Order: sequence, then structure tokens, then C-alpha cells
Amino acid sequence: MRHDYASFYDATAVQNLYTTHAETSAYSEKARVTMFVQDAFLASHGASPFQWLAGVYGSSTEEHSPTEFLAQLSFVPQGVPVYGDDRHDKIDEIAAYGEASWAFAPHWLAAVGGRAFNIHTRTTSNVVSENFAPRSLDQQVSFNGFAPKISVQRELAAGDLIYAVMSQGQRTGGVNSGGAVPLPTQQETYAPDKLTNYEAGVKLRLWDDRIALNSAVFYDVWKDIQTDQFRASGIPFTTNAGDAAILGLEAEAQIQLTDSLSAVLNGRIDRTRLTNANPIFTSAFVDGLPDARLRQAAAC
Repeated sequence: MRHDYASFYDATAVQNLYTTHAETSAYSEKARVTMFVQDAFLASHGASPFQWLAGVYGSSTEEHSPTEFLAQLSFVPQGVPVYGDDRHDKIDEIAAYGEASWAFAPHWLAAVGGRAFNIHTRTTSNVVSENFAPRSLDQQVSFNGFAPKISVQRELAAGDLIYAVMSQGQRTGGVNSGGAVPLPTQQETYAPDKLTNYEAGVKLRLWDDRIALNSAVFYDVWKDIQTDQFRASGIPFTTNAGDAAILGLEAEAQIQLTDSLSAVLNGRIDRTRLTNANPIFTSAFVDGLPDARLRQAAAC
């Protein structure tokens, strides 16, 4: 797979951070992502009460994402670069996964599975700026993990179903490179975030299958939430904000009014609580502005 995209922003409001001779300014982002993915698996078949699936996954991703701050003059409308970050990322992932299910009693099914993975990222970057010394970055980070899944379900009469499931997923961490001056050491990298989901629900069909009801209650624990933030110059970086706990209920009802007309009503209610806020994240910004310790680094 290859994906190319670009963005162009008006950056006149912050141009004095980078140059003194611009009439207007623009910020340019480009990216070319090339990704190769291979997934191979084996699965059981037949009517046995014990079923299984096992597989391996591998991917290799290369991303080139240069950014430029362009000072625009009336006689040079295309802009003169006064800041640039030539960034390359190489991300390799390998994983093994599997799941086994067992119909241990009539109408009952239990399943357990998981995914073990390793993700290795290498980031290189060359930053040049009119008002600041050039700098280079070559950093590697690796993340290992295991994401489990456990479920149990019971089939009721007429195909109705009740179930409970616990599942987990992770999003990889990475490296921040942008800005005329580097971020504080503790924000040069960001950790993976992990979501653990606990859910129980019911699926019902009533009135000769003319009404379908689905409802579930869930509790999510989100660790090391990744969030994109912006320096005063508008250049983004990623950091971990803390943890969250989410308790919720969702439901959906579908009514078949006629053979060709149906109506659907769905809703969700939840309560979210932030916990273990990252003190670096919360103390670095007050009213949207960096404090004195980080003012220079966050400004550019």
C-alpha cells in the first residue's frame, strides 16, 4: 500500500518566531507512506465442540514526512523555506495470535485468545532553521506486549444471545522530532497507550423477528492516553496525558414496520473520569501557554 498526502496552512500569525522579512507565511506538510503487510493463519473446521485459529502477522512501514515553514514575499509568492524538518520513520511489526473456543455445554461457548507482538521504530530527522542552529536526530524505540481476549456466551431460544467479553488493545508509541529547538527530554518520546474493555450484553429478536434489541454495558480502562498537542508556533507533538476510566451503557432497537420500511433508535450514556494525570503534561501548560521552564522549548 502507498499513501501520499499534503497539507498547507496559513502561518502568518507566528512568522516572527522564524523570520523578520516575511509579509505572510505558510506551513507545509507532506507525507508518503509505503506499507507491506503479510498475514497468514490456520483455522480448524468441522463440527467439533473445540475450534481454534492461529496465525502470524508482519508489517514493514516507511514514512517520509518533510515539513517546511515558508516565508512569502510579493516577489517570491511560492515562499522561501526558513524552517524545515526532513523526517523519516521505519516501523517494523511482527506478531503471533491465536484463539481457541470450546462449546462446553449445550448452548454455551467459551473462548480465549491473545496477540503477542513486537514493534520497532527508527526515526531520523534533520531540522534546519533561519534563526536557530541545525540539529539532527536518530533514535530507535521498541515496544513488546501481549493483548488477551476472553469471552463467554450463551445462546437462548430463537437465536437470542447473552455474552460477556474482556479484550485489550494497544497503540504503539514513538518519537517527537519537530520544532526549531527540541522538546524537553521527557517529551522526546511518548509511550504506547493501552485500552482494556470489559463488556456484557444481550441480543434479542421479538415479535416474529420484527423487533431487534441489542444492549451492552461496558467499562473501559485507558492507560497512558496519547494526545496531540501544539507548540505556540503551531508545530504538533504527541504526549501521554494520563489514564481514564469509562463506564457506559449503549442500546439499539430496530423495528421492521413493513417489508420495505424499518426504523432504528439507538443511544448511549457514559461517564468518563480522568485519573493519574501526567504531571509533565499538566504542569507544562497553564491557560494554553507554556510555563517559564518550557517557554523557549515550547515556543518553537
